[in-house]
Amino acid sequence: MMSNLKTQTIFFSPTNSTLKIITTISDALKFEKLHEINLTFPSKRKFKNIGAEADILIFGAPVYVGKIPSMIIPTIKNMIGKNRWIVLVAVYGNARLGHALSEMIYLFRDQGFRIVAAASFIGEHSFTSDDFKLAENRPDFDDLRLARSFGQKVREKFESTPNEIELIGQKPDISELNSEHKARNLIDIIRTHDENCNRCMGCWSICPTEAIDMITLEINEEECIRCCACVKCCNFDVREIIITMTPETKEMFMEFSNIRKEPEFFL
Repeated sequence: MMSNLKTQTIFFSPTNSTLKIITTISDALKFEKLHEINLTFPSKRKFKNIGAEADILIFGAPVYVGKIPSMIIPTIKNMIGKNRWIVLVAVYGNARLGHALSEMIYLFRDQGFRIVAAASFIGEHSFTSDDFKLAENRPDFDDLRLARSFGQKVREKFESTPNEIELIGQKPDISELNSEHKARNLIDIIRTHDENCNRCMGCWSICPTEAIDMITLEINEEECIRCCACVKCCNFDVREIIITMTPETKEMFMEFSNIRKEPEFFL
């Protein structure tokens, strides 16, 4: 039975931090792996019953304003659990996890999945830039070492008698409304060196909300969730993050950066 189990990673990861972590977890499980499903791309989120072929799903997403990305909630609600196992991972930028992991747990349980394990990990905050650093270069070596350890512990559960984890906290208010708009008061993303742009279209192709115009490459402010993938994927420094938050808010973020938060496991 153990050797026949099939796993599949499903993730939303504009800047690849979540992808690094759940890939490491999946490798440590050492089960047969099906093709990964990248929900960062809007076209992938339109499929019905994603992950139906796998025995165990490994689902990961970043945390935005203390919640999971609103655009993946409809996709989760289209998935059918049929009592299958799932491992859940929320990745946050050393600021606050909020209710994101609880949201995942309750959403997937409502869809009929059994939560065999869950974890929170830390990735470089999307706002990180030359002048504003928060969890820079995370996940780092120690984070990925812990991700491997977590994956090994999940496998050990399957080698004995797997059971569901306890629910984490009370069921939070889960809304498909775009809560990410709150980040608009914190940063702006601007084009600073248009002359360097070679129209490789990398920023346009990576944008998870299709907020970048294909012709002008300008950002639609109403659609942008400030994931900053367009900034970090550009090899020509065409875009720049401008901090617009109040001094008090910036000080609060800087206080977060002074304390290294560590991954937390629920097994």
